[in-house]
Amino acid sequence: LHSTLTSLCLYTIRRSTRSQAKVSAAASDVYKEQVISFSYDADVREAHKPECYNKVLRVANSIAKKNGRLLGKFISDLYEKNPNIKVHLVGHSLGCNVVEYTKTNVTSIHLLGSPVEFKSVKEIGRYARNVINYYNPKDDVIKEGVDNGDLKKPSCLNKVDVKNIKSKKCNAVHHGFSAYAEKIRKFP
Repeated sequence: LHSTLTSLCLYTIRRSTRSQAKVSAAASDVYKEQVISFSYDADVREAHKPECYNKVLRVANSIAKKNGRLLGKFISDLYEKNPNIKVHLVGHSLGCNVVEYTKTNVTSIHLLGSPVEFKSVKEIGRYARNVINYYNPKDDVIKEGVDNGDLKKPSCLNKVDVKNIKSKKCNAVHHGFSAYAEKIRKFP
């Protein structure tokens, strides 16, 4: 990265060429700054199968913690080389959990389809001047987590408006990143 870099938008997305292409296309229309997708190995398929659900959830949480720490180190290294840089984090779904475990100061954080619990979003707010929670009370994937008893009050289904944290309703037609990106007028 260039030492004159002034702003960077980091997207936390599952490792897939299709997802990375969608992020790049959507972000290139909005940002003049450099956009980086922090992709992570999150091949946690088959959560919809009752016999796999608990195992997939455990693996997903472990992946989020590990990759959150890696992303935090990356951002710290970035600040060391570019002390005046503005870093914006955008997480979708499990990527929001990655952001949760980053625990590094950034300019802004944007959560889309977030399973992160209400109280944990308050904690995330300690690391950014601005946090935007794009919530969707009709998100079927996150609702399933609540119905299964694995989530209590996820930020995707609830407004979180405290201090520097604001919620914006997003009526995405499904849980996928593309559905959220399509409904957000100004891309984070």
